[in-house]
Amino acid sequence: MINSEFLLRMIPAGFEGVFIVTAIVIIFFGAKKLPELARSVGRVTSEFEKARLEAKKEFDAIQRNAGVDKEASTDIKKIADH
Repeated sequence: MINSEFLLRMIPAGFEGVFIVTAIVIIFFGAKKLPELARSVGRVTSEFEKARLEAKKEFDAIQRNAGVDKEASTDIKKIADH
């Protein structure tokens, strides 16, 4: 099995990295499957973002109800955003 950390170091960041990844995807999946694959990735990304925002709203509501002081709340939000 290929180590994902190794792969991330092998692919350069920026335009070159995007080009390399796109070329690999086209080779493995074919050009005809690319739009379908892109839609699937978009849907998954959108669902993940919705879940993240919902979890953040719930976390904020719990903080408000628990009476967490502002300084601790700011520290917790900094940690959660990274």
